[in-house]
Amino acid sequence: MINCPVCHSDNDELEIVCKSCRGFLQTKVDNINLFETLWGLIENPLKAFKNIALARTKNYIIFLSSLIGVSFLFLFFGIDKSADTIDGVASLFILGFLGGIPLGIFLVLIITVITFLVAKIFKHRISLRNIAVVIIYSAIPFVYDLVFLLPLKLLAFGISYFESSPSLTLINPTVHYIILSIEALLLIWFLYLFVASIKVLFSLKYPKSFVIAFIALSFTSGTIWLSIKLMLP
Repeated sequence: MINCPVCHSDNDELEIVCKSCRGFLQTKVDNINLFETLWGLIENPLKAFKNIALARTKNYIIFLSSLIGVSFLFLFFGIDKSADTIDGVASLFILGFLGGIPLGIFLVLIITVITFLVAKIFKHRISLRNIAVVIIYSAIPFVYDLVFLLPLKLLAFGISYFESSPSLTLINPTVHYIILSIEALLLIWFLYLFVASIKVLFSLKYPKSFVIAFIALSFTSGTIWLSIKLMLP
């Protein structure tokens, strides 16, 4: 909470002016600096999310949403072994990149709305715009997976990474387990960032933030997984 220096009323962390006396509390950030924010999500996530929410211009929303969607779709292809059903390598990658862009936007929209509704049940209110941009930046680990891990998967396994046979542990077990370990760490990082983003948005303690994050992610995961299955041939 922010204590107003004029009337000493308590205000939410993201308030710009006091809800009681309309006194000035803090300044908005003009723009989101992408590289400073990426580092901030590692060094001090709570501060980074606050700056993101306070930014006047919400930079890189569509760009990052698209990358997240592409990453999520290729992760699905790897788990579902989609090369067994999609005809041809080119078709797999065209579908991955072109399908990932609208998927990412849809993913952000769904999780934003669900988070908004869950928070409303708990009697917390904040703009959909702020929820969307903070959620996007909390999903940055998926971007790292796309940029750094996908090329490694392709170099080590080729199209076999998306096929059910032969088993990846037979092709290169060391690299396979390294990739799984890194992906597990990225998933844990994403979950922490998402809970932290809820904490900042709604000025909550971690336990309540975790409950809201768990409910929102559970509904979103089911919706997105079903959508991908219906989209694939």
